[in-house]
Amino acid sequence: MRDLKFRAWDKRNNRFVYFQLFEGINSHTPEIYSKGKYLNDDFKEWQQFTGLKDKNGKEIYEGGIVRFFNEPETTREVSWSNAIGFTLGTGSIGLYAGELEVIGNIYENPELLTN
Repeated sequence: MRDLKFRAWDKRNNRFVYFQLFEGINSHTPEIYSKGKYLNDDFKEWQQFTGLKDKNGKEIYEGGIVRFFNEPETTREVSWSNAIGFTLGTGSIGLYAGELEVIGNIYENPELLTN
């Protein structure tokens, strides 16, 4: 079973807070305790870990911006599709994980999205 890991964008401090859901707590809970902090309305943008790592071993999350190893000019945002799971807009991310490199995210590096 893969870890249910998430990150949330902290709008007050302009940074990510990383956390895991604990047994008995789910995404419908308004506040989740993580490392001494409550994740509440300041953390509205939750992004789930895909369960995959890029070619360098870096974890791939929703909202991440990745570059294709063999096509460095092609970048995509990692997103969720109810139909196929985590996607790059062109298909399931699982098909490409070993060929990807995480280069940023949609909050800190939106300019990296080229297409």
